[in-house]
Amino acid sequence: MEVTTPKISVILPIYNMEQYLPKCIDSILKQTFIDFELLLIDDGSQDNSGKICDEYAKKDSRIIVIHKENGGSSSARNAGLDIAKGDYFGFVDGDDWIEKNMYELLYKGIIDFKADLALCRLLHIAKSNLGYYLNDKFTDQEKIIDGDRLLRYLILNKIDASCCTKLFKSSIFDTIRFQAGKLNEDFKLLFEVFSNKRKGIYINEVAYNYICRNDSNTTSFSSSYRFDLCENAKDMLDFIKIEKPHLIPEAERYYFMQLYGVFRYIITNDLINKHSDRYKILRIILLKNIKKLLANKYIKNRSKLFILILVLMPKMIARMLHAIKIK
Repeated sequence: MEVTTPKISVILPIYNMEQYLPKCIDSILKQTFIDFELLLIDDGSQDNSGKICDEYAKKDSRIIVIHKENGGSSSARNAGLDIAKGDYFGFVDGDDWIEKNMYELLYKGIIDFKADLALCRLLHIAKSNLGYYLNDKFTDQEKIIDGDRLLRYLILNKIDASCCTKLFKSSIFDTIRFQAGKLNEDFKLLFEVFSNKRKGIYINEVAYNYICRNDSNTTSFSSSYRFDLCENAKDMLDFIKIEKPHLIPEAERYYFMQLYGVFRYIITNDLINKHSDRYKILRIILLKNIKKLLANKYIKNRSKLFILILVLMPKMIARMLHAIKIK
């Protein structure tokens, strides 16, 4: 019997996702594009996630399950990349779900436009079931993104920094892997991919549904996600200054806004004492760069005002917020 190679490999890292996993897996198996393999990477789950994976594998021959020791999302994704056989790679997170035509849209986009990757829009869904679209629609002229525009759109937040809304040519990962042991790994990888002048096609359809949970890496302060984000932003800025100096204003805007985001979080959540060292470092960096920040045309004036007030009077703002919470 001839063994055929799937067109797409979908890599799904899983850690303690039993509550969300069936809906996620079902949304992949119901895709209108059927020529794929689904790699379920059980990253040392302590709940029933591993058993759920095994049960699904019994029902669908396209599913391959790997059980491994816990190493984090990057480690799980890399384990999937090491065995993926498809011509194109996609990623889904275990607590999210995708529209039934997502991979058909992305695959067709790559083929029709001879692109290296395709991107779709993302819907954020909060616990209250209220959602918002992270990306706006692109014009026909904007939809084909090549050269440095991919990188520029990433650091200006015109496209989301998630690998899950994208389909990649498998050759992109011949020399690239996710950074193990770090969070905010998607931005780090996308920055590396986009720095190499890839051609992308933007699909205006909303095809990926991201569930925003209070205990996720992106919303949990103690996870160090926010600090890894700042570190990645600094690495990106250092690279831009050397290799792509024409993008320095955009890169500085991204870096300053990440610093401000963490600084604001520390103050508004009464964490100055708990994270005093990081608080001091962030304030020093923001004060040192305040002139550049205020002169940056990519930062909105309202944001500049908020940053200036918070950096100049952080403890007073913290006391005011604390008093309001007590009341």
